[in-house]
Amino acid sequence: MHGMAHCTVHQRTLGAVVLWSLAAGAVLWAQHTLRPGDAAEGARLYRSTCVICHGGDGRSVRGVDLGGEHFRHASSEQELVQLIRQGIRDTAMPSTRISDQEAADLVAYLHSIRSPNGGSLSGDAARGRAVFEGKGECLGCHRLNGAGVRHGPDLDGIGHIRKPPDIDRALVDPNAEVLFTFRTLRATTRRGTLIQGRVLNEDTFTIQIVDGAGRLKSLNKDDLRGYQFLNLSTMPSYRDRLTSEERSDLVAYLAGL
Repeated sequence: MHGMAHCTVHQRTLGAVVLWSLAAGAVLWAQHTLRPGDAAEGARLYRSTCVICHGGDGRSVRGVDLGGEHFRHASSEQELVQLIRQGIRDTAMPSTRISDQEAADLVAYLHSIRSPNGGSLSGDAARGRAVFEGKGECLGCHRLNGAGVRHGPDLDGIGHIRKPPDIDRALVDPNAEVLFTFRTLRATTRRGTLIQGRVLNEDTFTIQIVDGAGRLKSLNKDDLRGYQFLNLSTMPSYRDRLTSEERSDLVAYLAGL
């Protein structure tokens, strides 16, 4: 009887171990079963986390070419995903808190920048410059080569930071990605006046903005009835403002800067 009881306990223990192993295996399988990497999502993540050190073309760190075919510390996509998440010891590459899926998106983006232009250009850059300076009225919000205003990001060297598809998407849907430094403040004063502008800085008591006329304003929070930060771009969509040919020309011009 004692032997039978011992056998029953052993079977139960073994069964529990098997069930635990299956459950753990299922969890691990779920964690490592990722959807295919999304290069567009990776591009947004790269520009928000990686571009400061690696630059727009992935070559700002000496001896590192993120658009190259080979990596010194990774020989497979899975190893590259882990490298992005865990960093590299004894180097300036830190660990990150991004997920496996986000790292996979970054890897997809790195594959996409292996092409010199990130896509073929069908437009004419010379005509695109005419659109930029004329019908597009781009210098009314951006600066380039010392000309224009700073309502929007400077466009010097934009071709090294953004690929043609990214530039085209920004022209068609400016709200798809708004840099943190170009958020919009919408506030109402206690007298009911609506104020809107690009956020420059915020502290405990004040918010500094640039309004639509390019004027610097410092707002006391106590003087506001309410306010909110909006991830909205002040740039208009060029989906209907330009023809498809004009937009292709403009993309060709900007990608060549």
